[in-house]
Amino acid sequence: MAAATDTAARALLSWRNPDGGWGYGPERTSRLEPTCLALLALAGRLPAGEAGRVLGAMAMRSGVFADGDLPPNYAANGLALVILLGAGGGLPPRARELAFALAGVKGLTFDRSPDLAHDTRLAAWPWVSGSFSWVEPTAWCVLGLKRYRQSDPAGGADAPSPATLADRLDEAERLLLDRAIDGGGWNYGNTRVFGTRLPAYVPTTALALLALQDRPTEPATVRGVDWLADESLGEPSSLALGLAAVALHVLAGAEAADFLDGPIADRVPVAIDLRQLPGVAWALYALDRHRHDCAHLRV
Repeated sequence: MAAATDTAARALLSWRNPDGGWGYGPERTSRLEPTCLALLALAGRLPAGEAGRVLGAMAMRSGVFADGDLPPNYAANGLALVILLGAGGGLPPRARELAFALAGVKGLTFDRSPDLAHDTRLAAWPWVSGSFSWVEPTAWCVLGLKRYRQSDPAGGADAPSPATLADRLDEAERLLLDRAIDGGGWNYGNTRVFGTRLPAYVPTTALALLALQDRPTEPATVRGVDWLADESLGEPSSLALGLAAVALHVLAGAEAADFLDGPIADRVPVAIDLRQLPGVAWALYALDRHRHDCAHLRV
């Protein structure tokens, strides 16, 4: 797999912009999500403190990162909190500011509907303000805030209180468990609509499992791990395969995802040809997992 990891790393390094960030592909404007994914994938291959330096130079608005005039993407901000907390050198100042802001964000709620099986009264995190809570932004914010709680358990005047964090994480976990598909896994946010069970997807299942890794005996977590192990080859993109390998490594053990290494390596040249930075980044992070043990994503 060394050839695939070297190829992926060279591609990511060559796609870096002069401002130090990354876009969604080469010669694209630097954005928060691809920058964070590249920093995650290249952990140990960049100078010490580089992740903190790069994110420290990116623009923030009302305590969260924002790409220009676009509304803040809370999934990307949850990911950014994960990256900041893994940057080393103590608690970065921006991590506390970001955690405080994220703790105050809630998705919209409304009364339960007979047409929807999930509990629409639960609030976690939306993609952007003024919208419903979805699995992916919730998973990233849960993971980021759990890691933050470990790094700064006492909090402070400019940080979310331990009680606030506990309440937010409790409701968010209840939402994730409520949104689990009966047969295992998660999709983007619904379970049954008009009586029809919706399908689970590999990337959303992997992210939900990472957020719930410290609740391994929950029936939804157990079913999700089994589903992911059985179904991960059914979505053969480098992004889906890479995320599946990372989640299985963290939740099921160091050898649980080894069967995915060959398919991931095979997809690296395809993702590079398609100029898909997220796919290249997840493939590299997954193939490198025995070196770094997915430390950025553990709680």
